[in-house]
Amino acid sequence: AAKTIDWHDGNTQLLTLTANCTLTLIHPQDGFRYILFLKQDGTGSRTVTWPAAVKWSAGTAPTLSTVAGKVDLVTLVWLSELGAAGNYLAAANTDYTPA
Repeated sequence: AAKTIDWHDGNTQLLTLTANCTLTLIHPQDGFRYILFLKQDGTGSRTVTWPAAVKWSAGTAPTLSTVAGKVDLVTLVWLSELGAAGNYLAAANTDYTPA
């Protein structure tokens, strides 16, 4: 499934993964920090494909939680001076269990 995250809808958003997902991130503002919570549905084992503009430490996206109901927190900062069109610098904290 394809999903577009529009940052005009808020700097913090929750996406419940109900299928493997290819993300598109639109309307970033320079220097802004964005938080994306990714929650596995009741089935779990869902994966995310990130846009090329998302840059991870050491060049590798983290392994997200795949257990049903688990939540991962992804922090992204948009910097227009990195790359021709800008880039997100990204970090993830994974494997939260909501109460």
